[in-house]
Formats: sequence, structure tokens, C-alpha cells
Amino acid sequence: MPDEEKDVFVMQDESLSSLKKGLSFDPAKDQVNGFVQYGERGRTNSAATHALVYQIKIIYGDWRYPVAYYLTDNGTTGETLAIFGLEVIPALIKAGFRARVLVGDLLQANVKMAFLLGARDGELFFFVDGHEIYCISDPPHLLKAVGNAMIKYAFVFSSKKAKRKDIIHFFLRDATFF
Repeated sequence: MPDEEKDVFVMQDESLSSLKKGLSFDPAKDQVNGFVQYGERGRTNSAATHALVYQIKIIYGDWRYPVAYYLTDNGTTGETLAIFGLEVIPALIKAGFRARVLVGDLLQANVKMAFLLGARDGELFFFVDGHEIYCISDPPHLLKAVGNAMIKYAFVFSSKKAKRKDIIHFFLRDATFF
């Protein structure tokens, strides 16, 4: 692999749609599958409802590849995400990748995870095995958050307020000029 393809984003996201709860027996491993699992730290006796997926995306190219997944429930905490991150990122570094950025959504658990990994005091990065890794929120989630804020709150600028209906009115009026 060319050296420039070793610089990667590490993207984490829980599935948007819930998994169907269900258990199955794997005779090859002599185990029941479908429980919440924490990688090397074991499993619980709760049925999994979500999948947390980690994938890498090359920074200077077009490919992406899933590298890990964890079966979770909808109660994944920042502490748990920090544990997962400290399993996935060192494994990628050991495999020869340079993890430069950890990308997640704006959920409070991800903010807590970043803090627990060492991103604090306004700094947007932390270190794993001496490698500096930046935390960012993915653009689709940022746009969604802005849209939700526009619905819920008025924007204040120069002591004037603009509500969602005002912005829509301005957009529709402006759009007629083209």
C-alpha cells in the first residue's frame, strides 16, 4: 500500500435502524450470539439492539473499509466508547495505519468519550501510543443539528431575532431572483 494511503479517518457510528433482537447458536464456537458484546472485555446477558461500526476512510483517496463492530444496546456510554476506541485505534496503528482523525456524531456519549481519551480544555485532539488524533463531528450530523436548532430556537444578531419562518421567507424571496 502506498504510504499516503496509510493516513486514515476512523469513523464510528451506531446503526441508525435497530437490529432485530434475536439469539442464535453457533456450533463452531459453541456459543449463543446476539448479546451485547464489549470486544475483549466480554459480553452481557442483554440482547443487542444496535451495531456500533468502526470503519476507516483513506484521507487522500476514495476507499473506506469496515474494521470493527460491536453489538450494543441503546445505552452505549462515553466510557464504553472510550474502551472501544482504545481497542480499535491501537490495532490500526499496529497494522501500519496512521489514524489522524476520529469522526463521530454529536451525541453526548461521543463528547464524553473524547474527554475521557484526553481531548480537553478546548483542545480537539488526544494521543494514543504517541499519535495525535483529532476529534471531529461528521458534517451530516452537524447539518442536522443546525437544522434542528433552526426549528427550535430563534437566531439573534444585531439585537434582532430571526425565526425559522423568517429564514424560509427570505430564502423563497431570494430564490425568485434566479
